[in-house]
Amino acid sequence: MAGGAVTGALVMKLGSTVSYPRGGVFAAGQLGQPWLFAAAVAAGVLTTTAVPIALKSLRRRTAPAASTARAATGTKQAVAAGRA
Repeated sequence: MAGGAVTGALVMKLGSTVSYPRGGVFAAGQLGQPWLFAAAVAAGVLTTTAVPIALKSLRRRTAPAASTARAATGTKQAVAAGRA
């Protein structure tokens, strides 16, 4: 959703026009300022790629904390006793 929002905002800001908004690839010849449109789409793709990568890197940083807490308690029996 973030990538689509970035693409839409840039298309509006850069002034690229589309005569047939539902034409898909067949309306490519009807684009006003096609290079700016392509740049907006590329920025949206980069945003779509960057958001999950950033979120996954945050998860990797927090996930090992749980395993280090188990190691600090000692044996598996101590961990099981703590959960019971």
